[in-house]
Amino acid sequence: MDSGPSLSQGKGRVLLGLGIAAAIAFLFQAVGGDSGPGWLARGDAPFIVYPHVPRTTSHPLRTLEAVFEREIERSTEASVWVDLRCLGACRLRLDGRPFGDSGARLKAGSSTFTVLVSRDDGPPALSFARRERQGGAGILASDTRWTVSQDGSVRLPAAFGTERARPPAPELPGVPWLAVAGLVLLGVGAWLAAPRLAARARWALPVLVAIAWCSLLVHNLGSLPSFVGFDVEHHVFYLRFLLEHGAIPSPSDGVQTYQPPLFYLISAGWLRLLGLSLGSDSAAFALRGLTFALGLAHLAGLYACVRMLLPGRKVAALALVFAAAAPLHLALFHAFTNEALVAALSTAAVWALLRALRSDPLRARHGVIVGVLVGAAILAKLSALVLVPIALGALIVQRPRSWAAPAAALSMLAVAGWYYARITSEFGTPFVGNWDERVGFAWWQDPGVRDLTAYLSFGGALSDPWFAGFDSVWDGVYSTFYADGLASGERSRLLGPAWNHGLARVALWLGLIPTFLVVLGGARGLARVWRRPDATGLALVGLGVSMFTAFVFMTLRVPSYAQAKAIYWSPAFVVLIVAFALGVDTLRERSARAGRVVSAALWIWAAISFSVFWVDADAPDTLRGRGEWALAAGRPDEAMLHFERAAELGAAGSLPWAQVGACRADLRTGQLAAAARACGEALGRAPDDPDALFHGASVARWTGDPAQALELLERLRTVAPLDERAPPVIAALARRLGRPARAQAAAREWLRFDPGNREAIAILGQPD
Repeated sequence: MDSGPSLSQGKGRVLLGLGIAAAIAFLFQAVGGDSGPGWLARGDAPFIVYPHVPRTTSHPLRTLEAVFEREIERSTEASVWVDLRCLGACRLRLDGRPFGDSGARLKAGSSTFTVLVSRDDGPPALSFARRERQGGAGILASDTRWTVSQDGSVRLPAAFGTERARPPAPELPGVPWLAVAGLVLLGVGAWLAAPRLAARARWALPVLVAIAWCSLLVHNLGSLPSFVGFDVEHHVFYLRFLLEHGAIPSPSDGVQTYQPPLFYLISAGWLRLLGLSLGSDSAAFALRGLTFALGLAHLAGLYACVRMLLPGRKVAALALVFAAAAPLHLALFHAFTNEALVAALSTAAVWALLRALRSDPLRARHGVIVGVLVGAAILAKLSALVLVPIALGALIVQRPRSWAAPAAALSMLAVAGWYYARITSEFGTPFVGNWDERVGFAWWQDPGVRDLTAYLSFGGALSDPWFAGFDSVWDGVYSTFYADGLASGERSRLLGPAWNHGLARVALWLGLIPTFLVVLGGARGLARVWRRPDATGLALVGLGVSMFTAFVFMTLRVPSYAQAKAIYWSPAFVVLIVAFALGVDTLRERSARAGRVVSAALWIWAAISFSVFWVDADAPDTLRGRGEWALAAGRPDEAMLHFERAAELGAAGSLPWAQVGACRADLRTGQLAAAARACGEALGRAPDDPDALFHGASVARWTGDPAQALELLERLRTVAPLDERAPPVIAALARRLGRPARAQAAAREWLRFDPGNREAIAILGQPD
């Protein structure tokens, strides 16, 4: 990479080593201290938990009590002591009596160890190791031979805390191989045409990328709901609060109101400039256009950074294609979210920093520009805070006696200091999130625990990308970079935007190629900085290390499947793109033929990846999604049109959801006879379909036949034992039919899906 003046080799290596060592020490402290509330530290015995069925929605913060038990047989008496570790508070009993601190006497015959573990911010976990005093022999470790019940739920064999389980999910769509073949030809054609295009006009490719993105925006207008994206209803609430109250909300006013206000202020100003009201379709289109514009600015900044760092190389074009076709970006800029603004501003800030480091002399005005952009980024989202020490440190390293760093610091304070001072005055700290109990939104999400294997494993995303964060942290990152792995924040893939998920399965595997290039380029870049340290190289490496450290820390602090997503890396996307470009450059230097093959493969990946987001208005997933959105919005007549259209196109022949959807729409409008016919057709086509069984039971309830409803739900529980919808309704119906024992059995099953549910616990407390 071309850069400014070099530091002395020794000083540069010391700074690099100290930075990496500090990051490692910080993470070790986080794991060993109280920063990782769900950390399963390794010991003599593994952690075990109650095997509740994970879900994609949040659990309220309430105390959960798990009762772990293990019965053992001995032929002789023995003195024993126990190594007991718990996530939460725990109490140990032996044969119903408290176990002494100094150990206890284990009698001959049958004995039972009972451990009660209470935790309020996730699933209780136990690590138990028993040793006999004679020589430390006879270890009895926590394992799956223990049984456990939680708040009176079904008693089951315990599960290891390291086990990975995902919520039940619909079957994956097939791969449209004919479309893949056509896109392969398109990608090869683009690969052949790109060099000629670049030779004729420098800006030809960027202009074509902008045209492609704008075409995607216009094409998808009628096939997506007004607003999509993570926590979109809460982001819209923030904007509505601004428009109605003319004031910035407090973090305690809403789930997402802890976010800094810049994105929402810009959005409100944009709507007022256009004279649009938030509830109109025109306003939704205008706001989506705003995030698309921010996305294009982000791409332009990434392209400019690569051209600055690698001038005269031909890799900038491929880097732009990689960034423009990345599913992370294509999904993000369809959404209404402040992530769009923080990505654009962070990239602009890094570009300004790189320009400043090349300036000779380095002046205060350069620091002001950097400081204003960094300040704006941290006024858009907290994740941009990683830019602050990197920007100031790089300016100091480049010119220790320059006024650039003080000017940058003062500019950051001027732009963003007022907001963080306001938060400090209210909460006693400048940094709060909706996971912070001080804000008042007490919740946790599955899995609720982390262990070392969550950071050392990968692969689940390749076979099934949706909600792969349940498998490991890196599966979550990969699936949300190379696919919309979290369904844009919906609880199910079927409720997310109707992307072409069959094509996405192919794009995910091809994504291994750019990933390899990123790793290769990152290793080469790190080696270059080690050999020839300079402020530019140290800034990029420092940004990458800082972002990695902050990301891992937050996945420890908030051990949720949804925390492991690639968008949180947006302040450091420049590092990723530069590493990719270096990887391409390295491969081409080693082998021209390998470089050509990889370039062609990248164009093929780009063609397929981009096509994933080109929504087919008549595709089954699109019609189903639009029907679901209409039902959720209280428009059953509109939903019926989409479900009927699916039936006309033949989708219902293989997917009974069209009849089930019509059944639900008829129920909403009170047409019980029509609803019964539609659900009956669905059950006739697929008698074991979970949706048909559940909504058929709903029709039976509405028509006054609770016994029939209970029969259908019992069949649902048999064919789909992990379907969380059946137990609550079975419990209610059983109580109505005077079957308290069955109601309590259903309540115990209910707690497998919804730990600590107060209604289920209340049913268990009633007499048989």
